[in-house]
Amino acid sequence: MTDTQELVEQAKNGDQSAFTALLKPHLKIGYNVCYRITGSQHDAEDALAEAMGLAFRGMAKFRGDAKFETWFYRIAANASKELMRRKKEAVYIQDDEGGEIQLADPSVPDAFSAVEGMGDVTTALNSLSADAREAFVLASVVGMKIAEIASHQGSSVSATKVRLHRARRTLKDMMNTDGTLKVQF
Repeated sequence: MTDTQELVEQAKNGDQSAFTALLKPHLKIGYNVCYRITGSQHDAEDALAEAMGLAFRGMAKFRGDAKFETWFYRIAANASKELMRRKKEAVYIQDDEGGEIQLADPSVPDAFSAVEGMGDVTTALNSLSADAREAFVLASVVGMKIAEIASHQGSSVSATKVRLHRARRTLKDMMNTDGTLKVQF
């Protein structure tokens, strides 16, 4: 039994220190997954915290069909998507004339909290559909195989290949070689 397998078994039995040791090497990439999906540092931190809690509570259900890190990255991606879904519920207030004013547009990414130099990339990523952005992040950041992404998204391998190809082509068409946007929004 490898060290990872031993840590998994201990964590499945509720050992918090084993879970922490298992999770720690994967937090940076987990954060990157969350950030690429949410487009916001604050939201990424919230999604990552949620993913960590979900992973700990769900550890007993971990079957080992995939590597632990793949399982955790899927949880992080799902937590990020769920956070974005919840944020789409806009907040309205009544104005003096009885009309409604939207306080915030939650579909607009928080580009100001982007890591220095990453704003254009984040803007380009956020222009993709949620499924295309997720497929791109899981393939490019996490390194998941297309079959794993397809399974995760509940789609066929061929549909996932097309989604990933279109996402890459769209990003390539939007970006200059120096990583800046060709057209500013």
